[in-house]
Amino acid sequence: MRSIWKRLMVVAVAALGLAAQADAAVARTKLKVGYAPGGGSVLTFLAQDQKLFEKEGVEVELVQFASSSDGLNALNSGKIDIGVSFGTAGPLTFISKGSDFSIIGGHLSGGHPVIALPGKAQSFKTIGDFRGKTVATPRIYTADIVWRGALKRAGLDPNKDVKIIELKNPSAVLEAVKSGKADVGIGASSILLKAKESGVAVVGWSNYFFPQHPCCRIVARGKAVKEDPEAYRAFLRAILQAEKIKTQNPELAVEVNKRVLNLDDKMAREFTLEPHQETHADPNRKGVAQMWHDMKSIDYVEGDIDLNRYVNVELYRDALKELQRRNPKDKFYREAKKRFDRQN
Repeated sequence: MRSIWKRLMVVAVAALGLAAQADAAVARTKLKVGYAPGGGSVLTFLAQDQKLFEKEGVEVELVQFASSSDGLNALNSGKIDIGVSFGTAGPLTFISKGSDFSIIGGHLSGGHPVIALPGKAQSFKTIGDFRGKTVATPRIYTADIVWRGALKRAGLDPNKDVKIIELKNPSAVLEAVKSGKADVGIGASSILLKAKESGVAVVGWSNYFFPQHPCCRIVARGKAVKEDPEAYRAFLRAILQAEKIKTQNPELAVEVNKRVLNLDDKMAREFTLEPHQETHADPNRKGVAQMWHDMKSIDYVEGDIDLNRYVNVELYRDALKELQRRNPKDKFYREAKKRFDRQN
């Protein structure tokens, strides 16, 4: 009888030990993920909705921010672990000022609208048409850099040939255009719905200035990535699977965006399926390097940084490799590998 009790005690102690290990693992892999409401977060929304984070062993808490700068400040101070829709220019600006950020993946490429009142819509057909105009733009946002870089490449001086009104966020840009304070506005995906609802015309896209430019990058703190790389690999595996779902079942992505962002059917469809917005989890190191070059050319940042130190493509490469191992015949992951080789 005593031996039976001893065996039961051994089993119980072992079970308690396993439970403690499991609790510790959950604690290690809980990630607070910041986002701004807009098209740049759909892969995270899908991964959460389809329980892909849970499947890959990470617990995710979503935290919404009103602007990219607010979200990046929260990341910088450790209040969140990852930012998924705070642009490319923003993280690079923080990096240039000493922030320990690591770009580990992507969410959105292109897809930022250029907006004007309908009566002025025909005035903006080429980059040269901005000469002499009053332009509202959200400073530190990716679309701002893309537009100013295009001005520079076209031989225009952003400081002399246009009148720029710098504003804190894209919503303020929309208001400036609506009120007539600006002839045209450099927007962001987050205001696309509001612009269409208010009758403001979309007269162009950031893609016209810099085709397939990177926008919403997945950004984490470098130290945290080094301390627990598997948590971030797991996060990227979930995001990659969400990208596959969006590619193969866009109607589900529409439904998820509708629910999370509280949209009506028409707006959810237009917002999610907008062809100028490309959603890929790939970090796109080459695109980020071009963005940095543009930022320097317009004196947006000073000094030099080693992008290899701040753009970590290994985590994404490992995440993709693992998904290919699990799905050796899957065409989607083969195409993702080709994109990775091309862009990194």
